[in-house]
Amino acid sequence: MILITLGTQRFQMDRVVDEIDFLIENKKLKASEVVLQYGYSRKSKYATNYKLIDEALFDELLNKAEFVICHGGTSSIIKALKASKKVIAVPRMSKFKEHVDDHQIEIVQVLYEKGYIEKVENINELGSIIQLLRNKDYVKYESRGQLAKYIVSHVLNI
Repeated sequence: MILITLGTQRFQMDRVVDEIDFLIENKKLKASEVVLQYGYSRKSKYATNYKLIDEALFDELLNKAEFVICHGGTSSIIKALKASKKVIAVPRMSKFKEHVDDHQIEIVQVLYEKGYIEKVENINELGSIIQLLRNKDYVKYESRGQLAKYIVSHVLNI
């Protein structure tokens, strides 16, 4: 099963949903294998859809997932990494009206460069990144707080 979580921000990420539907329509993914938490995006035509997911169900789905596709928020990514899941992060972009700024691009880039995740900025690459992810090993995430400190100081400049 593939768990896709687009978060709880009051911004849409319809480009992710549209691409997932495209991949299902073109037999690159099976609808029965895709669970989508769509938040403020549109629903998938094919996947199992949840607007929001309570924590207990999210943890259950996360444990069952082969991998996770999520927006570029640190909470979603780190939760998946802590569960030892492979992650494809699609950063929210202001040019698509998915957020007010592009800080998620920077966060995702740091995690990608450190070898923890895959990233997708051009949504048309999602299908090929899924195939890459299935055959690639990633750096195992170990929570020591250092990554969070690095992101806060170097990416968010706080």
